[in-house]
Amino acid sequence: MRSAYRLLTRAYETGRMVTQTAVISSDTQIQHDVLEELKWDARVQPNEIGVAVKAGIVTLTGWVDSYLKKWSAEDAALRVTGVMAVANEIEGPSTDRC
Repeated sequence: MRSAYRLLTRAYETGRMVTQTAVISSDTQIQHDVLEELKWDARVQPNEIGVAVKAGIVTLTGWVDSYLKKWSAEDAALRVTGVMAVANEIEGPSTDRC
């Protein structure tokens, strides 16, 4: 569910007070949108990534086999409207080599 709020802010260019409408998405809607975005990103398999949202902050979890997939999932989440920040806790291949 999305809610619209009217905000009174000061315009940067003129210094005048203006009204703006902000759209706020619920955490459930953001989670759904992030999962849908992951489905459309060819670099990531959506079944590899878990998505949790609290107060607009998305936490990504899971395990992937490359750093490209890890950062691609974060990019996909950041493209979603309503996402305030992303905590990328996806695990990937170790950089330790013996």
